[in-house]
Amino acid sequence: MTLYKLIRNLQILNYLNELNLDDAEQAVGVLIIKNGKRIIDEYEWKYDDCVLPKDEQLVIYELHVGDFSGGEDDRNSRGTFKNVMNKIGYLKELGVNAIELMPIKEYPGKENCLHK
Repeated sequence: MTLYKLIRNLQILNYLNELNLDDAEQAVGVLIIKNGKRIIDEYEWKYDDCVLPKDEQLVIYELHVGDFSGGEDDRNSRGTFKNVMNKIGYLKELGVNAIELMPIKEYPGKENCLHK
């Protein structure tokens, strides 16, 4: 296994020789390559110039796409991001200015996002 540290513009610097095990928990952006495969998100964000509210002004709505986007009367619209977008105006009317998407599935462990 080889460890790499991600730096600006997804340039990769061999990190194994510099890695001190005591610092491993503090390392930011460590990429693990196993069996010759790696995953790097090369997507270029197009809207990073969006002005965000200050922390003290945030009104965050924790949103589960399956529960928010449809109901029992319309099962075809349930669980789609398209129908979440159709209801963004409703959240804005409530004063919500940030959305935190909840996981779509439970994950293993005693404590996870859905059950604490």
